[in-house]
Amino acid sequence: MGRLYEVKDGICFLNFDRNSIMNLETKVHREVLSILENKTVHAFVVDLELISSLDSSGIGTIMSIFKTLTDRRIRLILCNLTEKNQKVFKLTQLDQILTIVPTRTEAIALCHD
Repeated sequence: MGRLYEVKDGICFLNFDRNSIMNLETKVHREVLSILENKTVHAFVVDLELISSLDSSGIGTIMSIFKTLTDRRIRLILCNLTEKNQKVFKLTQLDQILTIVPTRTEAIALCHD
């Protein structure tokens, strides 16, 4: 899985590809915990631009990150979802729980609100 994040101005940007989000919930969760232990962050932006399709494992990974961050009062914002993935979040009503924006620029703006 390698490094899939960068931290800039207190925002951690997670950049997933299909291989890094599917079936790796535990590994990704450990990576997020490591970031939280070693970096000062007030928000996470998850960029899903390279994810063409999310399955239940990918959703589980995102929800695991969400719970970890919510417990620490750190904001999670998803961006760059494909139309197909937007429909998945809408059908599961997770779009009512998670913050989802079209672009990385909009995600960054929300982090500074």
